[in-house]
Amino acid sequence: MEYSKGSFKKLLLSLVILACIVLMRSVTVHADTIDGIVAVVDKQLIMRSDLNRRLLLVGISPNNEVRSRQILELMIEEVVVQKTYEKYGMAPINKKQVQELAEANKISEDTARIMMMRKALMDTMVTSRVVVTPQMIRDEFKNNPEYSGKPSLELKQIAIKDNKEKADKAEAEIKAGAPFDDVALEYSDILTDGKCNLGWMPLDALDSVAAKALENSKVGDVSPPLKINDYWCIFMVTGRDVVGARNFEEAKDQIAADLTEKAREDAFEHWLKQIMSEYFIGIYM
Repeated sequence: MEYSKGSFKKLLLSLVILACIVLMRSVTVHADTIDGIVAVVDKQLIMRSDLNRRLLLVGISPNNEVRSRQILELMIEEVVVQKTYEKYGMAPINKKQVQELAEANKISEDTARIMMMRKALMDTMVTSRVVVTPQMIRDEFKNNPEYSGKPSLELKQIAIKDNKEKADKAEAEIKAGAPFDDVALEYSDILTDGKCNLGWMPLDALDSVAAKALENSKVGDVSPPLKINDYWCIFMVTGRDVVGARNFEEAKDQIAADLTEKAREDAFEHWLKQIMSEYFIGIYM
């Protein structure tokens, strides 16, 4: 079997690395295992200690094999992004901008630098290929229920913690004709600025118990006490409407921006996978 020069170099590199891994796994010093290689991108090694530091940073246990593998694959992608950025001779990343991005997003400067490299590569390599047509925008508007608004209720609430008897008394007073607001002021354990108004709430954003009880309610209806987590809740419906609807003219610019960004991301991911296939990548965990 014949090998090209490039294929032979990759094979030789793979064998050398594999031999190193076997050797490192077989040697112990006192009770500790020598730091091992978990991945390689061409000649750049990613060590177990590098992976563990990243896992610690994002709050993931090294014992979580699935999440550890995901983080390792992300680290490999970051190495490829940096190597590709340098390969194309792109302008150095501005240190001040890196610091500002890191501070704004509560991330490390290394992560912020990779994010900026990724965006610069995306802008350079794929943005010009992205096309969003007027018909695509209209189709998105037509097919996305978000732009039609959501059935919503305007609600007042009495919330009484862990006391069904107290909730029943509150309900009885409302049925006897006492104003809902007055009963709330006397009985409710949760008030905002001394008021019981919840405002407008989409039905699908309510707790499932409340949503089921109020689904067919009318303005003026008062629910019986409903057990929601640690509270007995009584709701009064003060309004019912479809809230958040937008017409095409109001929504089209945002739709265009969203579709463009998604297309950019998809095109970049496809391009990056092609670039990654040009590197020797080994994962050893």
